[in-house]
Amino acid sequence: MAIKLKYDQHSKILKVTVVGDLDLHEIASAFDEITSSEGYPSNVDTLWDMRKANLDSTNAEFWQSLIGMRQQRYPKRKNFRLALVASSDFSFGMLRMYEMLSEPHLPRELMVFRDLPAAEQWILDKPNR
Repeated sequence: MAIKLKYDQHSKILKVTVVGDLDLHEIASAFDEITSSEGYPSNVDTLWDMRKANLDSTNAEFWQSLIGMRQQRYPKRKNFRLALVASSDFSFGMLRMYEMLSEPHLPRELMVFRDLPAAEQWILDKPNR
């Protein structure tokens, strides 16, 4: 799996592109980079482009592990918008599962989209932005 982070100064959105199979260790490395960067705040609104990610090996246990890791290692990352973009029905469903499982545990707004411009617009429409 490859994860690429790019901060858009104009929109103030961190854009994360994921290609290949999802891996918890690589996601944790990306979270480390997101929360330690001096180029943007740790609660930066973030768009994860998952259209080229392979979610075939994900299930409820995978998402629970991700949620637990996120709660333990990154408790200060909160009060931001997180948009996830999927291309297939299966990926969309898996990301919606993550959304539902994480809802009561992680303090942020999350929406799953099929369209990249719609996801970006949702972040930009955030009140007090």
